[in-house]
Amino acid sequence: MKFVAERFGALPRGKTILNPDRLKQLLERFRKTPIFDETLREAMLEKVDIKQVKKLMKGIKSGRIKVSAIHRLEKPTPLAYHILAKYSDISELMAPERVLLSNLERMKRAIEARTATLLCMSCGKWTTQKKIRSLSEQPSCKECKSKLLALIRPNQNPSVIRGILKKRLGDKELTEEELENLTHARRTADLVLSYGKKAIIALEVKGVGPETAFRILGKMHQKEDDFYMDLLKAKIQYLRTREYWENKEDRVKGFSFK
Repeated sequence: MKFVAERFGALPRGKTILNPDRLKQLLERFRKTPIFDETLREAMLEKVDIKQVKKLMKGIKSGRIKVSAIHRLEKPTPLAYHILAKYSDISELMAPERVLLSNLERMKRAIEARTATLLCMSCGKWTTQKKIRSLSEQPSCKECKSKLLALIRPNQNPSVIRGILKKRLGDKELTEEELENLTHARRTADLVLSYGKKAIIALEVKGVGPETAFRILGKMHQKEDDFYMDLLKAKIQYLRTREYWENKEDRVKGFSFK
């Protein structure tokens, strides 16, 4: 019902609902609506094979088919994982170890294919956009040769951050929002200065901010897979708690001081 409601535009696409009580509320929320009817139609037509289910149940009842149960608390069984992964928003949360290892390769390729936007925090003039795979291990500014390069957020305009930096270098007062953006940019630049391309890779992982990246990079991994595994674990931890932080952010936005 959640996915059908997303297609109808009644729910935002891709938002994770981990709370089972909130999922149950969808039943009453969409009862007697086209969403409810479409969910039943799709389930009975595409997800259920009534004829085979009846055949299976008869086989179990007659004893021709025996049922064996596997109980596992930590992670889903191999059969259950593939069923759950198909319908879960965040399949990494339940992936067995061998699946996680294959996810590492996928994550590496995905990160290397992304475009990183860098801004020199020393001169404030030079910016570049490059595929991460083509970056040198220690990127530097083509204007002043500084390695203090900030990684610009995907939703940010580098010219805006450059303008904020110019104000700061000119000793002009910044707004609270401008200061927050400049502080974040400087923290990413400090990481790039210390760890180079690896810092950019870490910061490109969903849910990994400067603090988490600093903690992971500080381990100085000898093996690349260990580095990516820590990044993947950080992403999974973020996905586990994302709903809490999103709700908290919404509450903060709705709070007003009088």
